[in-house]
Amino acid sequence: MRRYDHTRIIAFTKNLNRLLALLEERTKIDKNLKEKIASLSKRMGEAPSAFHQIKKELAAIADEIQETI
Repeated sequence: MRRYDHTRIIAFTKNLNRLLALLEERTKIDKNLKEKIASLSKRMGEAPSAFHQIKKELAAIADEIQETI
């Protein structure tokens, strides 16, 4: 190994760990949004009269997705 290889490996590992943590966080957010949308879809099938409330909740989910992009 060269003189500075160890430092570079440590920096790379830290950056990789940060990236993996961000991906894990994003995966949790996506899973949560998927569950919200599935729940709203189910509610629409069960109670079509709740359409306007569901529409508002879908708009909020769309806003949340836009913020994370």
